[in-house]
Amino acid sequence: MKSPLPRASRQFLEQLGRELSFLSREERAQVLAATRKEIRALPGRGRRAEDLAGAFGSPAILAMKFKRTEREELPVRSGREFLLRLLAWPTVGFAVVTALAMFSLERFGASAGELGLAAIWVPPVQLSLLPVVLALVPLVLSGWTAVVLQLLGVLGLALVVVLGGPEAGWFYLPVWLLLGTQILVPQLLMRGSMGRPDGPWRTLALLGLIAVVTSVVIERGWVHIVEQWWTMTACVAMIITGLGVLFRRRWLDILTIACGIAILGAVLAAPWAGFATGLDTGLWLVGGVGFVIGHLALAGDLWHRRAAQLLSSL
Repeated sequence: MKSPLPRASRQFLEQLGRELSFLSREERAQVLAATRKEIRALPGRGRRAEDLAGAFGSPAILAMKFKRTEREELPVRSGREFLLRLLAWPTVGFAVVTALAMFSLERFGASAGELGLAAIWVPPVQLSLLPVVLALVPLVLSGWTAVVLQLLGVLGLALVVVLGGPEAGWFYLPVWLLLGTQILVPQLLMRGSMGRPDGPWRTLALLGLIAVVTSVVIERGWVHIVEQWWTMTACVAMIITGLGVLFRRRWLDILTIACGIAILGAVLAAPWAGFATGLDTGLWLVGGVGFVIGHLALAGDLWHRRAAQLLSSL
């Protein structure tokens, strides 16, 4: 039978037990048993309070070593979820705008046959709901189920873009790009926790925007497009703001997004205001692709900042 500890040691353990009130009874017993064992190993078994203070500090200080520290709960449970939401909600909004565009096309006298969608056997307005549903998939589903549905949807929408042709199918091209990025971008950025779309990606995006604007200008003819002051102004503004993505400044990315939204809004409003008899496919592409580029550049920057925050919290 072990001899009792000196009075100073017993008082130390009693006070330590009170300081450990934040632990469960079992945890507290384990800590006290381990501390008692260490005290017995001290010269004189902690006969003097000075010996105990030198070995352990005060009971309050010793108890703090066993206090749990809870991490501050982040507003988003994980970086991947944050990235998925960052990409999904603008895509949902753009898909809704695309549906409005298809409604406008049908509203101003274009039939399914005239829109080049007869081969798909789906009315244009009902078909326009497909991108909205696909954009919502990563918000309501997860894992491989969501990825497979997104892949099937993107492949199906690619057929719509091709079969619909320039009269209607090309209106789905920007939202098709956005839906594709919902699958591709998380895989690219999550490969490196500090990943961000830098030099090569931004340059490639800008070249894509220039290619779209150039194709619109060539399709309409240089002389004709100069006469269409609105088309020329929109194309020049989109190129100027699009150049901003190379400088990796958030306000420039936002300016590119704003320019794209302004062009899309004008394209949608023109027929309703009586300034045009239909929607301008070329300008829709210019505004839509500009929006996509600005959105992805901004999302990449926000994700980079978020990744730094997540890493610093570890």
